[in-house]
Amino acid sequence: MGPAAISSAPPNTPSRYEDVVLQPLLSDWRNFETWREAGALDARAAPNAIWRELLKKLRAAAARSAIREELEAYVARRKQEIVASKYAADRVTRN
Repeated sequence: MGPAAISSAPPNTPSRYEDVVLQPLLSDWRNFETWREAGALDARAAPNAIWRELLKKLRAAAARSAIREELEAYVARRKQEIVASKYAADRVTRN
């Protein structure tokens, strides 16, 4: 098997890579200089930073859900109020 075997992979292989291959959460493959420039997080600090970031994202998603629910309730209430006010206005103009 020569180098051609690598390029003979199906064309959809690269597009599937992100969905099929799980990326490790804690593994850091950067070189030393890049790791140091990024804050040089050690084996205790890196997982701590990761779970804090994941928690922040989870809270943001939950807040967005709560905001969406409140907005939907508001829109439903306003629609009812508008329909009711139009109905009341129609009754007044007919009398």
